Amino acid sequence: MAGSLSDKKIKALVPKEKTYIQSDGDGMYLEVTPKGSKRWRMKYRFWGKENRLSLGLYPQVSLAQAREKCQEARKLIAEGIDPSQARKKAKAQAREEEFKDALTYADVVKKWFEVKQLKNVERTQKVNRQRLDRHILPALGGKLFCEVTQEDQLAILRDLENRDVLEECKRVCDLMEQIGAYAQARKWSEGNIALGLKQLIKRRPSAKKTHLPAITELEGVRAMLKKIDVFCKRGEQYGNPSSIMRAALRLYPLTGLRGNELAAARWEEVNFEERKMVIPLERCQKTKMPFTVYLSSQAVAILQDLYEQRRNGFIFRSGGKNGYITLNGVNNALHSAGIPKGEMCNHGWRSVMLTLGHQYCPDYEAVELSASHQIGNDMALANNRGTYEERRRAFIQWWSDFLDALANDREPVKYHIEY
Repeated sequence: MAGSLSDKKIKALVPKEKTYIQSDGDGMYLEVTPKGSKRWRMKYRFWGKENRLSLGLYPQVSLAQAREKCQEARKLIAEGIDPSQARKKAKAQAREEEFKDALTYADVVKKWFEVKQLKNVERTQKVNRQRLDRHILPALGGKLFCEVTQEDQLAILRDLENRDVLEECKRVCDLMEQIGAYAQARKWSEGNIALGLKQLIKRRPSAKKTHLPAITELEGVRAMLKKIDVFCKRGEQYGNPSSIMRAALRLYPLTGLRGNELAAARWEEVNFEERKMVIPLERCQKTKMPFTVYLSSQAVAILQDLYEQRRNGFIFRSGGKNGYITLNGVNNALHSAGIPKGEMCNHGWRSVMLTLGHQYCPDYEAVELSASHQIGNDMALANNRGTYEERRRAFIQWWSDFLDALANDREPVKYHIEY
């Protein structure tokens, strides 16, 4: 490229009162400011719009170098690429590379936790945070992420193996794999540096899955209810169990709630006027949203009796460190009432409700939803947003009446569908 400028002409250019330019041809020119600085620029049109591109300062960028840059920009334009946008993209990539090279493992963990873990319930977040702080970050946190190897991570897992905490080892490996996948998705690494680690660690043989004990036969349920009734009415024969514990034994069968969903319930979650209780998300053990349990008249009566005795925010208050009764305490009371350990536990009342509920109630949705079970896959749940409130209210009242009939040797009430 031959233009009209030369080094001799450029050196002869002197500052003027206002900025002026000297053209070299092909859209390239030299801009001279009042302070004497000289900058190469290029004027071009892209998709009908006029643009300008800086090519650098003279003499740091020589005339020959400026012409070469101009030619390179012209080639990009011919290929349908805006040189100005190409330069911005290159600068952004350079900044990203610089940022990526400075990232520590702890930096990546922080970003990953903010994006992925905060969607989990509070208890899961807490447990995973403890695993990170206890096992992963002390060894890897201060290292540059790009320098962490599989061997570094495997050393952590081998230590857990040697301590024979294989389930914890698996959970820590899962976290490493999730962190690696996140970094790969963000293009902070070319691959998942934890991928394949799971194949290198020991796994404890899977134990045969067993269900929690539950007595679900009609006569067996009748016998349990009678024993609980005697336990609650003649407490002096059983070491005078507290009114709180007796109320818990009577309320669990009526609600179908899981362990701490009921044990840790607070008074602000109960709405006596609307006869319902809302379990907040952080205490829901399975559902991905707060769960509403509707209350029968029998359940409301039990809660109203307890409300007169309230001393703190918990319904089932206790002097223990948590401030509410423990599940072991509820199970011990159940067994003290004469219901054999190994045959029934407090959680078993859910099985009782589902088993007998489906046998004697034809409303499948009302039974399942009352036990906080989901019906259908994620797509079905997204499209069907009904709460089935009236049907669930009808079922839970029928269920309490059904249990009352069993406990008092009456014929169980038949369920009538009225919708």
